[in-house]
Amino acid sequence: MTPEQAVAASILICLGGALLTLLVSKNRTVAGWLALGVTAVTAALVFFAIARVLSAGPGHPVPFLPWLGLPMRIFVDGLTAVFLGLAAVIALMAALYSIAYMRHYTEYSVARYYPYLLVFLAAMYGLVSTTDMMWFFFIFWQMMTLPGYALIRFEHKKKENIRAANKYLVMMQIACAATMVGAEIIAGAGASPTSTALKYDFDTVCQNLPELLRAHPGLAALAFGLFLVGFGIKMGMWPFGQVWLPDAHPAAPSPVSAMLSGVMIKTGVYGLLRYFLWLVPLEARADFPLADWGLVIAALGTITLFTGTLQALKQEQSKRLLAFHSIGQIGYILLGIGICLSLLAAQAP
Repeated sequence: MTPEQAVAASILICLGGALLTLLVSKNRTVAGWLALGVTAVTAALVFFAIARVLSAGPGHPVPFLPWLGLPMRIFVDGLTAVFLGLAAVIALMAALYSIAYMRHYTEYSVARYYPYLLVFLAAMYGLVSTTDMMWFFFIFWQMMTLPGYALIRFEHKKKENIRAANKYLVMMQIACAATMVGAEIIAGAGASPTSTALKYDFDTVCQNLPELLRAHPGLAALAFGLFLVGFGIKMGMWPFGQVWLPDAHPAAPSPVSAMLSGVMIKTGVYGLLRYFLWLVPLEARADFPLADWGLVIAALGTITLFTGTLQALKQEQSKRLLAFHSIGQIGYILLGIGICLSLLAAQAP
């Protein structure tokens, strides 16, 4: 089994587990242990994939569900391995904690919890391993957004939870639209007729990007600006994080809050790293304004870390405090990414 096959199997097992937990949801304890078992199996597959990649290096993209003939490919390299491991570890702990935690929600059925939690996990596995920047990215993004919306409004009898979930849904759809428009700009401007099926694939875009940077630098700048906005919303970057994250945290059940801060917003970090570092080939670094983007991202990171941390100091509710601290910690990550881009620019030939 290759790492890509292991990840593909994990996605399918999560989806199958979501259906099974729905069928046994009348017994919340059985549903909880079943969800934990499914999560543990997928985590074992993910750890296998990580070990293979870190020991032998990345392989090659492979089709996902090849018998369907879809132009979707899965690829696991070192960057993907880090985020897959993060998702597996946090999900395993969240699923374990959920067994006892959900016993207190006697007013609400776990049919609205465990199936969504497993689909949410499948989406995170898929989002960081797909090589497609458009339609399959969109599918996994929605598989993460819509179950996340349902989980945040799990206690739907509270009006503030409904408002928090609505904010989350609107912001995530804006983020999705921004990244997809950016993908259309960057792929559509340089796609060749022979690469139509994989027009939005990382490899195709990477090959065409040098020409786009030379011929249409303004379009390329617009595309990467949209990527920054889209993934910035997802990761809670200033000023977007203050709109949805502090409300979503208190509304969601605690295991979901852990998934939101521990994994979901980190998929935005993955997006920035993948698009700003891995997508731009070495031969195009001279035409790509690394230093300028590094300055912008570092400045946004500095503002994010200060505003998030300062707002956290004013909180008396623990989940809101953690939400603002999550924003602050994202600021440190952004600052690091910005500095990384600036240092790479200094070393460019």
